[in-house]
Amino acid sequence: MSVIMNYFGRMSVWMLITAIIYIIIRKIYFAKSGKKPDITKEICTMLLAACAVGILSETVFPRIALGFAGGFRIQLNFTSGLVLGYENGDFFRFVSQGVERSINLVPFKTVMQFFSAEDARFSQEVWNVKRIINLFGNVFLFVPLGFLLPMAYKKAEKFSKMFLIGSAYVLFIEITQYFIYRATDIDDYILNMFGIVMGFSAYKLMKKRLPAE
Repeated sequence: MSVIMNYFGRMSVWMLITAIIYIIIRKIYFAKSGKKPDITKEICTMLLAACAVGILSETVFPRIALGFAGGFRIQLNFTSGLVLGYENGDFFRFVSQGVERSINLVPFKTVMQFFSAEDARFSQEVWNVKRIINLFGNVFLFVPLGFLLPMAYKKAEKFSKMFLIGSAYVLFIEITQYFIYRATDIDDYILNMFGIVMGFSAYKLMKKRLPAE
């Protein structure tokens, strides 16, 4: 459980930063334009942005390390093992030994592997957590996006629009992961989109049950 809590802990920091930046930008916008904000829409849009950035923080964003001993150094550590940095006037890049790009275009191949095999590199506890994250995490982390998207943008109330926007976001993650030496996997796309559709379905059910304005 500590591994899962670490994920949410890191995500919550990025989500909070995103929410604060969003509030500041929108306050400036409404102060200059003189327009009155739609509070419900603004809250939904802020939460949508925070969730989207939170997911990116665990799928695309690197960990940033700064150093000043012996000169300025900045280092971007991607969870895949790719490291980019700058030190004393020189840029550097290296990839940890044994780390390779991978692409899977066979639906449910990776999901089946997670549940039909073990990995000697990990303990049983860690491997079980990876299974949970791979299946349930890839679904439920994306449910809020499907729910909040049509609340923030009325055009996304159409399934086709919602699906197109959701697909663009998920594909951005998967394609970017190839270039940072992580796995680009059709299974991740399927699971992520399933989560988004679940959230969209929950929104539609809620709207159907609420009294019409």
